[in-house]
Amino acid sequence: MIRKTLAIAVAIGAVLGLAGCSGSSPVPAPKTPRQAVFEAEVAYASVQALALRYVNLPRCGSAAAAGIKISCSDAGIVAEIRKVDADAVAAIDSAVDTAKKTDATDTAVTIALKGVGDLTTALRQILANHGITEASLGTR
Repeated sequence: MIRKTLAIAVAIGAVLGLAGCSGSSPVPAPKTPRQAVFEAEVAYASVQALALRYVNLPRCGSAAAAGIKISCSDAGIVAEIRKVDADAVAAIDSAVDTAKKTDATDTAVTIALKGVGDLTTALRQILANHGITEASLGTR
C-alpha cells in the first residue's frame, strides 16, 4: 500500500512541481474537490516517503546497515506505521471516490480530507516520537 500511494503521489507531485516552475507566485487554493484531494495525497506522500525509508531498514536484531545513524527498524514501530498507512490509504481512496461523484458537496469532500489530514498528522507524530527524521536516517 505504501508504495502504490507513494508512486501516485510522486507522479502528481512532479506534475504540480512542473506547473509551479512557471512563476514565483504563491500556490493557489484548490479549485475543485479532486484538486484538493490530490493535494492532500501529495502532502501525505511526503511524510510517507520518510516512513517508507524507515520501514525498509533491516529489522533490529539483524545486521546493521553501515553509515546510517538509525541502522535498523523496530518491528513495533513498523507495525504502527503500517496501521496508520493502511488507514490513510483507505481514507485517500474514500476521498478520491467522494471527489469523483458529480453530486459531491464541498462538505463531503472536506470531511473526507479531514481524515486524510488527521492520518498525515498521526504518521508525522509517530515518526517524531521515535526520532525518525531525514537526518537520523542519513543519506540515501
